[in-house]
Amino acid sequence: MKFASSFVTLFSLFSLMLSAGDTISPWGVCAHFNRADAEFNYRTDEQLKLMKEAGIKSARMDIGFGLICPRKGEFHFEHMDKVYEKLHENGITLLPILSGYAWELQNSRPDVVPMHDHPEEWRNFIRALAEHFKGKIKVWSFWNEPHGGFWHPKPDPEQYVKLLKITCEELKKADPANQVMLGGIDANFLRDVCKLGGDKYFDLVSFHPYGWGGDRNPGFDRALDEMRETLRRYGCADKPVWFTECGSSCARNEFLEQQPEAIADALRIASEKIGRPIDFTKPVKIGVPYLTDVTTARVEGGRPWLPDAEFVPVSLNQLKNLDPAEIPAVVSCESESIDEEFVEPLRSYIRRGGIALAFGQIPFYTLRYTNKFGSRAMRSAADELYPAFRMGWHAFWTRPGTPESTLNVKPAPGMEKEGFKASLGHVNRYLNGDTSDKKMHYTPLLQSVANGKVVGDALSIYTYDDWKGAIIGSTLIKFTDFVTPQQQADLAQTFSCHALSRGVPRFYFYVFRDTGIRVGEREDNFGMVTRDLRQKPFYKAFKAMTEALGSRPVFVENLPAPEGFRMMRFKRAEDGKTVCAFWSINPKKAYSVEGVGTFKDGSVHFVIEDGAPKEYRLTPQ
Repeated sequence: MKFASSFVTLFSLFSLMLSAGDTISPWGVCAHFNRADAEFNYRTDEQLKLMKEAGIKSARMDIGFGLICPRKGEFHFEHMDKVYEKLHENGITLLPILSGYAWELQNSRPDVVPMHDHPEEWRNFIRALAEHFKGKIKVWSFWNEPHGGFWHPKPDPEQYVKLLKITCEELKKADPANQVMLGGIDANFLRDVCKLGGDKYFDLVSFHPYGWGGDRNPGFDRALDEMRETLRRYGCADKPVWFTECGSSCARNEFLEQQPEAIADALRIASEKIGRPIDFTKPVKIGVPYLTDVTTARVEGGRPWLPDAEFVPVSLNQLKNLDPAEIPAVVSCESESIDEEFVEPLRSYIRRGGIALAFGQIPFYTLRYTNKFGSRAMRSAADELYPAFRMGWHAFWTRPGTPESTLNVKPAPGMEKEGFKASLGHVNRYLNGDTSDKKMHYTPLLQSVANGKVVGDALSIYTYDDWKGAIIGSTLIKFTDFVTPQQQADLAQTFSCHALSRGVPRFYFYVFRDTGIRVGEREDNFGMVTRDLRQKPFYKAFKAMTEALGSRPVFVENLPAPEGFRMMRFKRAEDGKTVCAFWSINPKKAYSVEGVGTFKDGSVHFVIEDGAPKEYRLTPQ
């Protein structure tokens, strides 16, 4: 490979940076050793040995108020001291999340709920931590995702900045070298924090880009650019952006595996109930609403729950007058949230005869809206959204005797003849028809079962006397977001390489050890290793990557590659060697690299260059 003079200059700069020790290791992971004592005591030395061998250099976990201050005026560091020392012995730094979540304090310290109403208690907590770990911990993350469900009772940047200021004051007072990080926020919340003067109280920012990296997900680069542009606008362009959570779950949707045609059957039944039968002899058009700040590319892709459908982007203005005869169904919710702007247009669409598809762990549970600062925010809104859509729901915390989750489903009475046969499906929220609305008619299709009893419904249809359309609701967790174990491994490598190419200093994959054993539960299957510490493809791919790139890789350049492929060059700090990385965005597309080999997979392949950088030719097969 011939290098231009500008690249030689740049390469020299990178060498100076490395020799000066200005880079940090990017290799981080989230862990739950803070959960005294069961998690920490499970084969601790073996876990830490695996982490060290994988090349992990930093571990992120909560240091919660309740753990350190279980009683007013007392501070207990015994457990976190053990955690810190064990990590330190294995060459792993600790990134603490300073937190005081309401649900964790309800039992142990209800006197400080919500924490933002007790600033002096928070100040004492931070002061004690800063003094105790002085010289040991240098970077402190303040809270986790305060723009989402981790701030009680709802996200509030003013309350956040009040505690942020205290956090910064006490940490800097104990050690001016301490750095404060905003914990896992988005650009909207960052903007609000800066508007309120919070830009003076932090040194770093973090956010959580789950899923694929920018090589195949345009939203990745867009979100990172928006964060950096916001920092620049408020005079904070020199403040780095870290990713303190990333990754993907390799859970399996057993329900869809067992009955992939279930949603098509539900759509057929709903369309017949409202007297507008859908013609399934040709691809059904399904609308996917989007706001102007979302690219249509994100909504046009297929969905595994309706593989033969044609998904059509629908703008807000189009939704207001959308003809159900042209587009008979609309995806109103694919997780838990709906944009406030869509609520009334969607209700109008249902009145006119359209079918709304409402999916997620619990659909219509949160509302995305514009707050008083003019920024997008999200809040819990089930109490207003379920009456608006004339639906019912329950969970273990709203209805006594309801199990926290179920693993089995069965066809509702009479649904076997409609083709429903599924028996597996992880559910932890439930739909019902328990409303006083006499003009609403409720048809359960699949029911959740625990201990031989029906505890709620997992797939249902709502029809109405005075609305011409219907709603199909499902709580069979998320129909999206899952990857295979091999895709999880490929994602870790491609995500890391792209993040390094965008100048992200450090990223923490969530999580080191699976948090459970349920194959259908999304949250149980993010880990590098299984619950019993068996190495997943994720772990092996991560280890191979850190061995190739070293502990402190520096991105050098993007190399020319055909469309759909990537080639990059990095430089290792340990020995100054360069490393070429290449991969295919589509694992089904085979390619050859001259002098290296032929490949047909989605993994990243690394070539460590002993001498001068070489020229490679990547050729699609």
